[in-house]
Amino acid sequence: MTTRQGRQDFAATPPPTPPKPGTPPRGREERPAYHSAFVTIGTPAIDTLAISVRTLMIPGRHQQTTARL
Repeated sequence: MTTRQGRQDFAATPPPTPPKPGTPPRGREERPAYHSAFVTIGTPAIDTLAISVRTLMIPGRHQQTTARL
């Protein structure tokens, strides 16, 4: 999105389509692929959110336990 070629590629790519009613649910590998096809455009709010998430994830990397009994 920051270069002309990137913008053209974005505009030429068809958007992901949601499943039609009545079709079987997507599998474990299809769901992440569907959601990863969306584009996140960098805005000041998204930048702030990304910094906050990274800041909160750093302490979590060093914890040995993940839940209380």
